[in-house]
Amino acid sequence: MKTKNSSVLRRLLDVRYHPTLIDIVCYVDDEFPNLGICTSGFREGDTGVHGTNPCRGLDLREWVFDDPQAICDKINKIWEYDAKRPKKFVAKIHISKSKWAGAHPAKHIHLQVHPNTRRR
Repeated sequence: MKTKNSSVLRRLLDVRYHPTLIDIVCYVDDEFPNLGICTSGFREGDTGVHGTNPCRGLDLREWVFDDPQAICDKINKIWEYDAKRPKKFVAKIHISKSKWAGAHPAKHIHLQVHPNTRRR
């Protein structure tokens, strides 16, 4: 697994990450060696999963994979986000709209977990 730049790497090291999110990222790295590029992890001040401690959100560059939607589908078949909210997913294709996206919002694979996220 690589990072987009040293700023992303630094934020990856700033806080702990949820153990289930770590399992999912390791799964992606095992299944697709040398392809994963983390573009965002912990973001201080973020009100969503990227701002939690332990951090429950991580983004991967999507265009490096042949079929990023298939990767999301595979992850979502293995992990359930929250049994009480079956319409929410662990992995999805997402376009950045936050202040962290800057002038060039990018499509990415958004990984997110909840305290109730479990393997199916």
